Amino acid sequence: MATVRPRKTAPSWSDVKTKLSRHLRERLRRIEREIRAGGLQPHPGKEKIIETRRAVVTGYHGAVNALLQAGHADLAQQVWGFLGGMSAPRTTDEQLAAALSRRAQDPRTVESREYSR
Repeated sequence: MATVRPRKTAPSWSDVKTKLSRHLRERLRRIEREIRAGGLQPHPGKEKIIETRRAVVTGYHGAVNALLQAGHADLAQQVWGFLGGMSAPRTTDEQLAAALSRRAQDPRTVESREYSR
């Protein structure tokens, strides 16, 4: 005989939002404590982020070389511009710490979406 289980309802958006907000607040508090204690703790994934960035930049260099060989100097220049505009690779904690720093300087400069990246 089959067992009938009661159907679970999906959580509402407000439930999900509250949980995410709580998680983010706790994470921000931890980051603030680390900063006050002398700086962010090293993140185990930081080296992988840097490694991935190196691979991405190497790939773009190959694309630029191919574009130059094909006579598309204008497109190659646009790729160089894109590469030059890339920010340094940072962990999520580093991004949140930067947002906290900007907020401390001027609360109006930090948009709420910065905390969700």
